[in-house]
Amino acid sequence: MVHMPQAKQFIAFFGIIVAVFLAALLTLVIKTSYESVPERTQSTQQKDQILSVSQLALIDNGLAFSLGHEDAKVVVVEFLDYQCEFCKHVSPTLQRLTEDYKDTSVRFVIRHFPLQDTHPFAYKASHAALCAREQNAFLPMHNLLFQHNQRLNDLVFAQLASQLHIDVDVFASCMADEKYQSLIRKDVSDAVDIGITGVPTFFINKQRLTGAFSLQDFKQAIDHELRR
Repeated sequence: MVHMPQAKQFIAFFGIIVAVFLAALLTLVIKTSYESVPERTQSTQQKDQILSVSQLALIDNGLAFSLGHEDAKVVVVEFLDYQCEFCKHVSPTLQRLTEDYKDTSVRFVIRHFPLQDTHPFAYKASHAALCAREQNAFLPMHNLLFQHNQRLNDLVFAQLASQLHIDVDVFASCMADEKYQSLIRKDVSDAVDIGITGVPTFFINKQRLTGAFSLQDFKQAIDHELRR
């Protein structure tokens, strides 16, 4: 028979063991969540260091969708994931920027960095945008993907293509063939080589901005480059 004082000691000791175990488990969960979901919140925005010459060459390979003059003085490149909430949050800001800097020496480039471990349809969403690009519907598809990013799946991709009134058979064939697999993989490979770990990540010429920045922040950085 276990006497009461001994029982209390046993319960206290067992409670300490459980507390230590739970603390260790919580630490592991937090660490794993950060590594597997490398999205940056607005509270962790940062303007990163200037890139090296070799890294700079990887930012804009000339294959991605872009708006603006090819010889623009300022190039704004975004690496995104269509299931990323922070990318969705900053998307209207980018739309506003493209309007405000229309017919200026600024070019906007969209590249892809789908986080497939945590966003199961991000890779196919990038494909959907690129397949729509074949029919001059990249931006409309781009905007729809963000509008519906919480419910993306194969059926939704087909529905969005139909909504855009593009040739759905051509679109479906492009999707089934994964026609732009190499292009998306190149975007991901370049992103990793540059040192990107989360989305959204932007480059304004050599300057890297990580996070969902405000319209004012973007304009300040762009205008600074235009004055150089």
